[in-house]
Amino acid sequence: MTVGDETLVPYVVSFEEQKTKVLITITLSKERIHKYTEAVVTSLSKELVLDGFRKGHVPPDIAKKHIDTFQVWHKAAQETFFHEFPLILAKEHLSPIGQPTLTFTKMPIEGDVECNVTFYVLPEYILPEYVSVIATCTLPEKPKEVTDTDVQMQKEEIRKQVYKQKNEGKDPEEGIILPVIDETFIKELGSPAKTIEEFDLFIKQALTEELNRSYTHLVRKTLTDVLYSLPHPIIPSMLIDIETERGKEEMKANLKTVGATIESYIEHRKISAEELDKELRLEAEKRAVVQIVINAIAAKEKFIPDEIILEKEITRLQHRYPEAQKEQVGMYVYSLLQNEQVFHHLETIAKNGSASV
Repeated sequence: MTVGDETLVPYVVSFEEQKTKVLITITLSKERIHKYTEAVVTSLSKELVLDGFRKGHVPPDIAKKHIDTFQVWHKAAQETFFHEFPLILAKEHLSPIGQPTLTFTKMPIEGDVECNVTFYVLPEYILPEYVSVIATCTLPEKPKEVTDTDVQMQKEEIRKQVYKQKNEGKDPEEGIILPVIDETFIKELGSPAKTIEEFDLFIKQALTEELNRSYTHLVRKTLTDVLYSLPHPIIPSMLIDIETERGKEEMKANLKTVGATIESYIEHRKISAEELDKELRLEAEKRAVVQIVINAIAAKEKFIPDEIILEKEITRLQHRYPEAQKEQVGMYVYSLLQNEQVFHHLETIAKNGSASV
């Protein structure tokens, strides 16, 4: 427990939940609150309607007689808090996650006011030695190159899909003649290819890209598991709540693309809603832990995204999502690019093995 500096308003700081939840009890003196009452009355008078005066033009001395005294004192206390709270945070070196919760516990009119403010903070984290751990991890084997046989199998699958589309979704029976792949067939598909040779090349490139994406996913999953195995801090429950909700919304969006819902997914897996929530929460806790470790690595290695690439990606996303605020888009893109730098760094260490230690 820490007692605040006497030059600020009197306050007491205490911690809960492994020092991730903070409670600050603050006393706001009536003298400090009085400094804001005149501005509060002026603000409230703008909404006051009285006979003989236009709305917003009631003189403050007259308006004060028609405005609830408690309302004035309460709002003045709020203004006092909003001024003093950042000073306390700076003094105590605290950075809240999310919106702090303010509760007034004592509110005598024309008297000292007491309030509690609670919020969560990221736990202190000292990055352990990670290079040797990453260097000794085993990455998945690289996928084999796409063969002509793979291309032919994919073309056969495309023929079957086109047949189904033209026959009300019915699967082709054995011995049925499937559509022939020629230049007309390719054009009807909307493929950028013009000839059969180009179409084969297009399929080969698409299959190669899919293999590379799958391989990258497996590599990242392996590295993520290793990062999670490192000593890590206790994650604030509020942060896990936020990550859990985000994960649930992403799942809803992904299911929607295939015409499914959370409810149908639960039914298909034969699990309860509570079991799904538990799974999502465990995944959220892991994501939060790994992100803290990644941030620590980025700070240690001084990884900063390229400004040109950063601005280009921000502009691209803003064009796609014009309703999004630039600050939020900027933080999102910055985090993605920095994460990419960290994973590239880790992949290099893992591929070089003991030579990087």
